[in-house]
Amino acid sequence: DFINGLDAVNALSEASPGFVWRLREETAADIAAYGDPMIVANVSVWSSPETLYEFSYRHLHREFLQRRREWFDLLGAAHLALWWVADG
Repeated sequence: DFINGLDAVNALSEASPGFVWRLREETAADIAAYGDPMIVANVSVWSSPETLYEFSYRHLHREFLQRRREWFDLLGAAHLALWWVADG
């Protein structure tokens, strides 16, 4: 279900207010975070924390978050980071 839903979630993100950019799957597949190919890198840029929140918790993406334990092992540590990127 996770893999089959990625296109729909990614299309929704790109059409969402505040979306700026995301790391594409073909590039993300080349990233082995911490040298571990089992860790999935997911990077996106949004115009504000509010627009990211709106996408993440109020649409289809929320359903995926609610099911993440079915598809992924929990890391037991922080797994999310937000940082500011200067305009341009």
